[in-house]
Amino acid sequence: MKKNRPSDTAIIISKSIALASGNPHLKSIVDPKALELNFKFLESAIGWQSNLFKSSGRYSLTKFLYNFLESITLPGIQLHYLLRKLQIEKLVLEADKALNGLKQIVIIGGGADSLGIRLAEAKQNINVFEIDHPATQIIKSKAFKNYATDGIKNFYLMPVDLSKIDLQDALINTHHFSFNKKTVFVAEGVFPYLPIHVVTKTLKIMNLFPNESAQFIFTYLSPNDNGNLKLSNESKIVSFWLKIKKEPYLWGYQSKEIDNLLLELNFKPGNHYITDSLKDDYFKQNIYKYKDIPKGEIITFSRN
Repeated sequence: MKKNRPSDTAIIISKSIALASGNPHLKSIVDPKALELNFKFLESAIGWQSNLFKSSGRYSLTKFLYNFLESITLPGIQLHYLLRKLQIEKLVLEADKALNGLKQIVIIGGGADSLGIRLAEAKQNINVFEIDHPATQIIKSKAFKNYATDGIKNFYLMPVDLSKIDLQDALINTHHFSFNKKTVFVAEGVFPYLPIHVVTKTLKIMNLFPNESAQFIFTYLSPNDNGNLKLSNESKIVSFWLKIKKEPYLWGYQSKEIDNLLLELNFKPGNHYITDSLKDDYFKQNIYKYKDIPKGEIITFSRN
C-alpha cells in the first residue's frame, strides 16, 4: 500500500462485489445488506464512478467485458472473493458457539468488508473493532457514518497503521476493549502482504487472553509446485499490478507449515478451507458449481 492512500486491493474487491449485485447467480449467495454497505464504501471511495460498477452487471455488453477482463487476469476471482467472505463469516459465527458466547470481534484490515458492522447490528452484546490503515478508514467512516450512528453503539473504527504501531499497543489504549473477554480476530487477505515475523507477532496476541477464550481466523497463501507465490491461474498482469501498487505477496506456507507454526506458539490449529471446495455448499443447481476458482489462498483458524 502506498503512503496516505487506501488499499487498491480493497477497492478492487469492492468493485468486484458491486458487479456481483447485477449477476443473479452470484447475488443469490450474498446478504443484501452486505451489497448495500459495499456500495456505500465504493461510492465513498470513487464517487459517481461507483454507479458504473453497480449497474454494469445488468447489461450483456458490460458483463461480457468484465468476464473477458477476468479471463485474462485471474479467472474465477470474483467467485473466490464471495466464497472466502461467506466462509469467514461462517467461522466467526461458529466461534461464537465454540467459545460459548463472544464478547469482542477484532477485524484487521477489513477494507470494504461489511462483516463487522453487520455483526455489530445483529449482536449488540458484542463489541466489534475494525483496525485498518487510516487512509482506508477515512473512506469507511464516511461511508458508514449515518448507518453506524443509527442505533449501533458497539461498532468502533480504529485508524491504525500496523506497520508502525503494534496491534497489542493499539488495543491496550482502546476504550471498551478488554483482554479478559472472549474474542475472535479476523484477518482476511491481510497476512500475505505482511512480513512473516509481523504475522507471528500478531498471532501471539492470543497469549494475552485466558486459555480457550481467543480465536484467530485468517487467510494465507500456499506456494505452488514451483514454489511461486501466486494464485493458480494468476496472470503476469496481476503480478505486475501488485508490484507497481506496492502490494506484493511476501511469504507463503503449506498447510502443514502453518499448523507447525501455530503449535510452536502453543495454539491449537483448525481446519483449512479452499474456496473451490466450498462451491457445493452454496451452489446446488447453478452453473457456478462447475466454475474454476483460483487455488492457492487458504482459510484457517486457531484457538489459544
